[in-house]
Amino acid sequence: MFLLYGLFAIAFGLAAFIWQSQTLLFLIMGFGVLSLADGVVSLVSIFRKDVALPNWILALYGLLSIGFGLWAVMGPEQFGSALLWMLAL
Repeated sequence: MFLLYGLFAIAFGLAAFIWQSQTLLFLIMGFGVLSLADGVVSLVSIFRKDVALPNWILALYGLLSIGFGLWAVMGPEQFGSALLWMLAL
């Protein structure tokens, strides 16, 4: 699973380097895709026995991560504006 996460991160970095004119929109969309992948990995980790965290924390983190990922992918302008306001305050 960590290999998949790393491959997503490398693809994200290469695409941001290639398409420099659309970097901000792509960064938000890339954040959304990585957040979705991280949420899925967290939900799959619930079924593993060697994870030190309780299952409810993994489930909560996974669902929140998937929620933020869907928000970023479906409404990147709105997500970017909300993120800017959160960072500004």
